[in-house]
Amino acid sequence: MKITRGIGLQFEELSSQETGELYSLSAILERGSDLFIHLEKLPPERRISAPHTHLDTDECIYVLEGTVFAINGQEILQIRKGDFLRFDKGAQKLHTIENRSKEMAVLLVITKNQTSRPVFAGPSLN
Repeated sequence: MKITRGIGLQFEELSSQETGELYSLSAILERGSDLFIHLEKLPPERRISAPHTHLDTDECIYVLEGTVFAINGQEILQIRKGDFLRFDKGAQKLHTIENRSKEMAVLLVITKNQTSRPVFAGPSLN
């Protein structure tokens, strides 16, 4: 059994190595042999990451606070507190999450541990 306390979590500000675009503030809750679970604070007018896809893992998002937009190829869907979303593995469409509001959003993100799993990123918007 393992517990990770929410108090004192260390958040790291993520950014694009190519453009310097600022993404979310991320704290790893679990990175075991099978699961990668992280908490993301997504400030207004930012994306969680560059558009990307996963070949062999679904990516699950649970919105804890706020309202964000899930982008999957050309499809855009507004999701809010209490909503659960799954991006399917092997999808041909690139996906990301954007916060277009004026308030911080908080997301719980769950995938397989990706230390050896390919992730394909699309072009950055900046």
